[in-house]
Amino acid sequence: MSEDPNELLEQIVEEEEVEFQEFTTDFFDRLSNKTTKLISNTNSDNFQKGRKKHFPFYFKEPTFVQRIVVTLEGYSSSTRVRFTWKSIASASKDNQEQLIEGNTVSITLNEVVTEFGFVPPRKNFGNPLITKVEVTGLTMGNFSDVIDKIGRINALQAQIINKCETSIAAVEEKEANIDELETSQQSIKDDIEEKKTEVEVLNSQIAGLSQQKAEVDASIEEVRSKETTLSVKIQSLEDTIDQKANESSGLNSAIEKKKSELKKLEDDINQFPAEFSGFLEQGGKNIKTYAGFTLVPLALILGLTTFLFVGAADLSAKYEVMEEMDLYTMLASRLPFTLIAGTIIYASYRLAKFLIEEIMKITRQRLNLTRISIIAKEVSQTSMVGLDLTDKEKAEVLNKLKMDILKSHLKSIVEADYENKIELSAWETFRSRGKIPKVKAKVDAGEKTATVEIDNAVSSG
Repeated sequence: MSEDPNELLEQIVEEEEVEFQEFTTDFFDRLSNKTTKLISNTNSDNFQKGRKKHFPFYFKEPTFVQRIVVTLEGYSSSTRVRFTWKSIASASKDNQEQLIEGNTVSITLNEVVTEFGFVPPRKNFGNPLITKVEVTGLTMGNFSDVIDKIGRINALQAQIINKCETSIAAVEEKEANIDELETSQQSIKDDIEEKKTEVEVLNSQIAGLSQQKAEVDASIEEVRSKETTLSVKIQSLEDTIDQKANESSGLNSAIEKKKSELKKLEDDINQFPAEFSGFLEQGGKNIKTYAGFTLVPLALILGLTTFLFVGAADLSAKYEVMEEMDLYTMLASRLPFTLIAGTIIYASYRLAKFLIEEIMKITRQRLNLTRISIIAKEVSQTSMVGLDLTDKEKAEVLNKLKMDILKSHLKSIVEADYENKIELSAWETFRSRGKIPKVKAKVDAGEKTATVEIDNAVSSG
């Protein structure tokens, strides 16, 4: 007997593989049946018409069946065939459905059976045929040889397991010795690391003392350098004082120029588009918010529509496969779901339509407000040309005009007869200085038109 597990494995490999034989009609009972003639059939006269009925086959004696392959014509690959068989280990018949692949459908049993059969799917159109049935397995005589071969393989397997367990025990013993050596080695390494740490501490102390010495030398050199630098700076400052005195006069002129630029910038800030920019920014934020909300009903519409379409296709496939299905009953059971889905789609459509209309409305309002603000700015600037107004008087006039236009815009209606009537003490004071003609400006805000009327005074100077 061999002691090497590899040689035992080679003996297992050398055992011949189990060869299954294909059964002919000699192994079956009821040879006069048309169904039995399909076994290993090569004659077209024995083809059977494909119908949804049971095709039975009976063995003369219990037989080990490894695989059954049925060859068909005229069936699609999306249908299934139901197989049945009677095993000697079971009191009732077993069954299982298998999908047709190409022109064949097969099932693997690996059981001792006395009979088997199959039921093809229903085919309403065409001329489906059952052309051949192939059965492979072992007879009871061959089955005993296979059992003997399995016994020999199990004996070899037990020997291999015994040898492996012995080898594992030897390896574990050697690993225990290795662990002891590794523990000793680790202790030595720890001692070495401790000595290295002591050396590093000493080197660090030496480096620290060397650095302190270098710092002291650097400090002495820095003091000498500062002394020289201070002497140079004193001379430089004396020269700079004269230069700064000359620059002072230039700076005074620059300050006056900057004051003039600041006054111009303050006037630019008081423009209408800058005042109304907050309204335009808020409108843009609202448009983004409504657009985000619009995605929800649109997603519902798309999702439910897709689900209904896929469900309808699935219903058609089920109706073709399931012969017991009543089409009208199925449609009636799906009707409430369809109505609910339609209602949700309609509500989503109404909501999406409302949000889109709000976005368009806000866009129109932003456009109208922009037009009004630009025209109001031009009117206000033109009307003040040549007037001797103080900053306070200008601010009062501009604020009154802006508030009237903003109030009209917030009402969503620009009155056709809108007039800007200024009744302020500062304005009345200025009217007393001279004759003030009226200036009218026509404001076009989309579909509405307004007239802005401003008194324009002529300077008495």
